Amino acid sequence: RSSRAPSHRVAMGASGSTISGKVVADDIERGGAHPTHATGCVDFEQPEAVFAALGEDDEDRVRRSFFTSSSKSTANSLLQRKDFVVMRDALRTLCGSSAAPEASDVFWFELGNAFSEPLTSVDERALDATLRPFSQELYAHYAHSGGLYKLVRHASLQLAVAGSNAHTIPVGAINVIVLVSVFFKHFIEFAASMKHGKDARAARVDEFRALCRFNANWESCSIRASSSLLSSASPFSDILKACVEVLSKRRVTTSTMALHLSCVRLLLVALSSQLVYDVNDEDMRRMGHPLASLLRVLGDEDDVVSGNLVCALLNQIAAREANSGDIYDRSVHGASGGSRNGARGLISSLLSFNKSSIKASSTARDIYNDGATPIKTVLRIEPSPLADECANLLLALCTHSALGTIESNPFRSALGCVKDVSARASVVSSRREATLVDFEQLTKVLCSLVSTDKGLLVLYTVLVSTPRFIAHLASTVEYAADLLLQNVLRELYDATTASHEDVEQKLQIATAIVLLLTSDVAFMRRVQSMYNSNAGSVEYYKDRILRQTSLASLLIIVCSRAIDYRVSRQSSAAISLNALGAMANVSRVLQGISVYAAQRLVNVLALFTRRYSRLLLKLRDDGDSTDLTAEANVFEDFIRIVFETLNALVVDAESLRLNPEIVYALMHREDLFSAYRTHETFAEYVQNIEGVLRTYHEAIDDAQENDCSSPISVGSLKRIIADINRPASEVVVKHEFHPMRFAYAEDNERTLVFLAVYSWCCISITSGVLWHPRVLALFHFAS
Repeated sequence: RSSRAPSHRVAMGASGSTISGKVVADDIERGGAHPTHATGCVDFEQPEAVFAALGEDDEDRVRRSFFTSSSKSTANSLLQRKDFVVMRDALRTLCGSSAAPEASDVFWFELGNAFSEPLTSVDERALDATLRPFSQELYAHYAHSGGLYKLVRHASLQLAVAGSNAHTIPVGAINVIVLVSVFFKHFIEFAASMKHGKDARAARVDEFRALCRFNANWESCSIRASSSLLSSASPFSDILKACVEVLSKRRVTTSTMALHLSCVRLLLVALSSQLVYDVNDEDMRRMGHPLASLLRVLGDEDDVVSGNLVCALLNQIAAREANSGDIYDRSVHGASGGSRNGARGLISSLLSFNKSSIKASSTARDIYNDGATPIKTVLRIEPSPLADECANLLLALCTHSALGTIESNPFRSALGCVKDVSARASVVSSRREATLVDFEQLTKVLCSLVSTDKGLLVLYTVLVSTPRFIAHLASTVEYAADLLLQNVLRELYDATTASHEDVEQKLQIATAIVLLLTSDVAFMRRVQSMYNSNAGSVEYYKDRILRQTSLASLLIIVCSRAIDYRVSRQSSAAISLNALGAMANVSRVLQGISVYAAQRLVNVLALFTRRYSRLLLKLRDDGDSTDLTAEANVFEDFIRIVFETLNALVVDAESLRLNPEIVYALMHREDLFSAYRTHETFAEYVQNIEGVLRTYHEAIDDAQENDCSSPISVGSLKRIIADINRPASEVVVKHEFHPMRFAYAEDNERTLVFLAVYSWCCISITSGVLWHPRVLALFHFAS
């Protein structure tokens, strides 16, 4: 590894009046320093009052307090490093009240190289606790010192040349990017605080927006002329573009992985303003995201920029490069995901929104283990901090309110233009980096990642934005496409059997994914053809033993469970709509529906009938009620979709021949149809079904007349139904029926809010960036 320690210590510049501030151990326990006046530390709202610089006597106390409450690992403790003394002095100069050194000063290079290792190798809790006092002081003085502005300009220049040597770790560039990220994050927190009311917050946000603009007083003409990357825009815009350039143009190696990670995290922090504001706050939605707005400008100005970034992120998610050793990994240092979440305090802060439903670890699972099943192996993936952070950034880019609506978001649009690498010849060379992704490898990785909430969100985002990806799943010969649906169904089943109740957001995403997949007829035919003759057992299903169950039948079974869950808990209607739409789509290609799947499908109609009848009774007794009428209309829509599904199975003679079990299930519950025979909405559906059943009843009566020795058994009845092979002309259908294909559609407003809250919930827990729980206003709205 090539890293250079500074040749001399940087002298501390004049910093105005100072006191010896101390970081409170209790605050470090909560995930970051949050000093108060009572302890003589930096106040969260009045950073100008004090200058909290850790002295040598404080270091041992802070180190003991921090590692006693966490992993007790001292190998990567920032405070015990001797080279931290050099960085501390440099930070005093940067954050003091005096003007920061000129951009051409050697000070900036010494600052980046003061710490001899990449700061990405430091525990983010230690880094946040250590740098927060300096952020407070910098925030107090940035208006006249220009410290942050000049640091960002220097970081932009460093990124322009960093990573050109694939065999040398660019420690200086990595460290200044990490420092910029931490300062960005703290500045966003400070500006968004509501302690002094909305007016004070609006003033702070305006000041932060002004800081992000070009300021000639803090620029150096010689420096600006030295790089073609820099434009007349502010360095804040330049550093965002530089990060995109690194991610798009620089190849990831063991030497440059930490640089790529630091760039991803900086972009993620720039978008983290979404976390600190209520999504219903119109003023902050318009003006509270200065860094995110700059990123949108970059995407709007050049679709190649947004395409390059999106493709780079997807390719990194698919590649899942192993940790190079320069990135701190809590699992390696003895801290589990659960302790991490607890230490951050996010579970209590997010209240009922996430709780235990958010899973931070991913494991691949064998769902079908039957020996006859063609799928015998599952891709096992290794931990990859860079790939996980790229997934976080992709979700943030596609859901941030400041980046536009679902239709106008430039990064969502870029995702819609992505193609598989097999289409390389059809893409002009200048746009290949902004267009091509390895769909096959991405599918294999997503098969395992869907066992986490974040993996489900990434899969949903890709499916809903990239029609070519679904087409690839339908055409590929690899097993991963089929395994993908199996794993999603397992996650859907697990959500309906969870002991906790906070799984509604997961149910919505999982059912939406199933609907998106089933809306492609080619994909469903592929799944049906593969599993029709070679079905396996479903070992995770606990309600009953499922053997020789096709994937299409399993989809009906699991979706019906999701509907039961939704109706019993009166949760979002979107869950039922998505599940019903998927079941209706499957019915168009279904072959060999299992006994249990047929029973579950008819039982869904029974469930809706009971609820619908009770609502009608309430309306009759209580008179007109807007809420009851609206709910009754919703259940009418549900019942219509069930009848659509049943008609698709029984009005076609070939479908009847291939799915005899549905006939027996309908005969068993013929009493359900009596309530709908005269209903203006459902009468035609019922007449079609009863006309078909009448044909089978006649055949059964004929069989009984020929064999009067004993009452007909269930087994004999099923054999008679299966043996009947009526031509299409003999199947009595009173009304012409054309099955509909149900497609998934996003709501421009509500869907974006839902995705933003759910995505940032996952990001804030799984990211290597530490956000202070007290500023997460986005989740206060969600709760």
